Amino acid sequence: VISESNVIRLYRILAKNTFTIESIVGKGILDTELVITSKTDKSFLLDYACIHEKGVFCYCSDKNVSEKKTAEYIKSFMKANDLKTDIFVIRDWKNYLNRIRELEKWDRASCDEKLLKIEGVLRGIAI
Repeated sequence: VISESNVIRLYRILAKNTFTIESIVGKGILDTELVITSKTDKSFLLDYACIHEKGVFCYCSDKNVSEKKTAEYIKSFMKANDLKTDIFVIRDWKNYLNRIRELEKWDRASCDEKLLKIEGVLRGIAI
């Protein structure tokens, strides 16, 4: 049983992390809490997915998820939809923040339509 104080603590951490990510991404494309389904494995959570012209940068807090297998799984859906992009799945929070800080700023309103299609595929495999 999770105590009310632990729930509040976890909520505060999540809110802080989301604020941090949103301040870095700005007006770019950011999806949160995507539960990705898989026919062969269990479903898994992508806490954050930052979609950029340099690739899809995903943070996964589940340490049991294979970064490589997860990236390959997502990439297979992109390929099936004739979308070419690199997929990066990162489980270390600090490494994830550092990686997305390196990205050039972009704006969802004026980005290449391909990025919005990539986001659509990613949302399409999530429940």
